[in-house]
Amino acid sequence: MSEHPTVFVSFPHMWMGTELNNETLSGVGYATYELNIKVNEDSLTTQKALYLPLISNMSKLWINGLLVSI
Repeated sequence: MSEHPTVFVSFPHMWMGTELNNETLSGVGYATYELNIKVNEDSLTTQKALYLPLISNMSKLWINGLLVSI
């Protein structure tokens, strides 16, 4: 179990002003987003795409444990 709180938000999301544990977040800090995608076994051989809108801050994208984009 994670020691960090779990919150569901739309992405991309400006979290400044978001309420978490009865506190309003400032725009300072960092967050980790996790996305799990499940596909049918029949579609494993077809190519997939992931669209990420512009993220104005530093970001890294990991897929299956491999760093694929900085």
